Amino acid sequence: MDLHNDLHEIIGKYIRKERKLQKLTIEELAELAGVDHTHLGNIERGGVNPTIVTLFKIAAGLNLNDPFVMLTEANNKLYPLFQEEVKKRTIKKR
Repeated sequence: MDLHNDLHEIIGKYIRKERKLQKLTIEELAELAGVDHTHLGNIERGGVNPTIVTLFKIAAGLNLNDPFVMLTEANNKLYPLFQEEVKKRTIKKR
């Protein structure tokens, strides 16, 4: 399992779902959000790691009350797995 790619995919699927619920095309949302439509398409497919600024722009374009709602599903599914990864690591004391 690649947690980073899984994170990108979950966020992208949320954006696509919300965009379609609002009956917006990629081009329309990209224009509202002020991002390139090809970049938005890549984000929706989980192919890129969007910056926080880009996520905020997309959230504003979708008229979301809370931009962090896009991360809720990712938090619920993946954060415990990230925590497990950290627990597996050890730090060598000097």
